[in-house]
Amino acid sequence: MRAEPTPHVDVLFTLVWPVFSCLTAMPHGLSLPNFSGAALVANLLFSSIGFVALVYGKRMHAWKPMLIGLALMAYTYFVESAVVLCAVGVLLIAMLFSSANNPKIRALVTTARAC
Repeated sequence: MRAEPTPHVDVLFTLVWPVFSCLTAMPHGLSLPNFSGAALVANLLFSSIGFVALVYGKRMHAWKPMLIGLALMAYTYFVESAVVLCAVGVLLIAMLFSSANNPKIRALVTTARAC
């Protein structure tokens, strides 16, 4: 004996299916990115560092680490190549640490070492 599907499931499926079907066939020939394993690991690493930089910049009221952290989190969604992903990430992290020459940051580090 086979159970008949309930009408509300059919209605839900009819409403939801067009949303998911448009993800596979995007307009203008665009498609979803194909990330490799290395790109996914780099994405996780650079996005995590970016999140920490964003929170640090927000708490210290420093705009440069905050913007670099935001860039580290955002750019990973637009780059597919693992080599370019790593190159841009290393460049942004170098910019982040070059901003550490700020006198406020130096005073904070000196205070932390004294404790």
